Parts: sequence; structure tokens; C-alpha cells
Amino acid sequence: MEKAEVGPGKEEKNDEEPLTLETIVLAGMERGLTMADIRKMQLGTVVDFVIEYNNRQKKAEERTEHASKVKHYRRASQAEIDAFLG
Repeated sequence: MEKAEVGPGKEEKNDEEPLTLETIVLAGMERGLTMADIRKMQLGTVVDFVIEYNNRQKKAEERTEHASKVKHYRRASQAEIDAFLG
């Protein structure tokens, strides 16, 4: 089996941790599931939960990032309008 090359003379490295039962359980627990919850769920359901949790967190972070970039305006008071118009 040949290794995939990325650019001249560079090989792609797989730095991902292998997917084991322990890593799936740990990922579920890190995202708020208890061992009792995990025991009641099928393995695929735990994986789906972790994926959905990650997607929701990413969307929430994107909304927060977007909100911090948007300028917030306030309404002018009547005194400010009167001062502007003279």
C-alpha cells in the first residue's frame, strides 16, 4: 500500500487517535452523558450524540463569533436628535 503524498517529498501523517470503545465512552462523558446513560444507549447512538453535540457547539461558537463582529447601534435620544437638528 502506498502512502499518500502531500506536496513534493511530503507524506500525509495520520495523527488521529484510534476509535475504541474507551474513546467513545470518554467522548460521551466529556459531553455530559453519565455511565448510566451510556449503558442504556447503543454504541452507534453514543457516537451520534457526540457528533450532534459537536455540530451544535460549532454552530454556537460561529454565532458568538459573528455577534462579536457585528456593530451594535443604539437609538438616539430626543435630546440628541434636537441637538443634531439644531
